[in-house]
Amino acid sequence: MKLLLILLPTLLVLGVIMSVSISYGIPISTFTKDTVSLGGIHPISGFLSNLGILLWCVAATSCAFTALILYPVLPKDKYMFLISSALLSGYLLFDDLFLFHEVLSGSVGLNENTVIIFLGVMVLAYLIAFRNVILFQTDVLIFILAIGFLSLSVVTDKIVKQLLIDWLGDWQNFVEDAAKWIGIVFWCSYFVITSYQFSLKTMSKL
Repeated sequence: MKLLLILLPTLLVLGVIMSVSISYGIPISTFTKDTVSLGGIHPISGFLSNLGILLWCVAATSCAFTALILYPVLPKDKYMFLISSALLSGYLLFDDLFLFHEVLSGSVGLNENTVIIFLGVMVLAYLIAFRNVILFQTDVLIFILAIGFLSLSVVTDKIVKQLLIDWLGDWQNFVEDAAKWIGIVFWCSYFVITSYQFSLKTMSKL
């Protein structure tokens, strides 16, 4: 049974890749080879972005794993918080990895700004729904710093960068990406620490 659970999704991914390749006439290597090889670019291209994607993954996995392992004994509010945080981090991972709001959204008829606004609404709903957990049961300062730097990155991208492009040149991208990187680091740290703290507190009560 375990082998089946491992093998089925693995084969499903391969099946989807083959189906899309055949249906749309896209070379199969486009899906299977790494980006550096396909683009013929330097191996360290996108270094900071790739590190950020790994941290999104760590955050999502940490929350999901903790929620699933402690499900029988974890208070409902904490369980829902961890599951929602895993889904949110997973979406941010997906968005960053496949440039969803920047590129892919347009291919499915969605405006980039619409996607960003929708994400903002979802984050606001998340903050309202779990405000008590975030404020009183976690290290909220780390979370505030994460939200602050990630928001700064968006503002820099949409507003400030356009004003600084003549002055900073290519370095205007660094300002945006540096803020995003710091935000991701705080985001990942917050959820790893929170997962650890929830685990300790829950296990100590058993």
